[in-house]
Amino acid sequence: MGLKAREEWATFQRGVILRVDLERGSVERCVEYITPPDACLKDSSITFEGGVVQGDRLYTCTRTEALVYQIPQLALLEHVSLPCFNDVHHVRPSKDGNLIVTSTGLDMVVETTFDGKIQREWGVLGESPWVRF
Repeated sequence: MGLKAREEWATFQRGVILRVDLERGSVERCVEYITPPDACLKDSSITFEGGVVQGDRLYTCTRTEALVYQIPQLALLEHVSLPCFNDVHHVRPSKDGNLIVTSTGLDMVVETTFDGKIQREWGVLGESPWVRF
């Protein structure tokens, strides 16, 4: 009756990071993250996508951002959002200390510095993504 299922990309209001301790059987909510309005698409879900732990850093992403947390505190250290970050699915550090970000909405991979300077970009379909977009 009047209820309409929301699409997955418009369902979640914040990303959550949980700490799971299998030995103790406990779960602790450590982070509740809301994308800043200037980096969020209208009516877009806020979820954490793929990432990696390297050393004392957790590299993760939302649909429009790359984020770096210090662990174990889970303090937010870095935040990068660029106009070409569209449906970001994964982030990891590069060998040069930059970020490698997959932007599936534009079928591309971007290497960027933490201050948002694009170092390199690759179209995953064999041509520059800017041919299509």
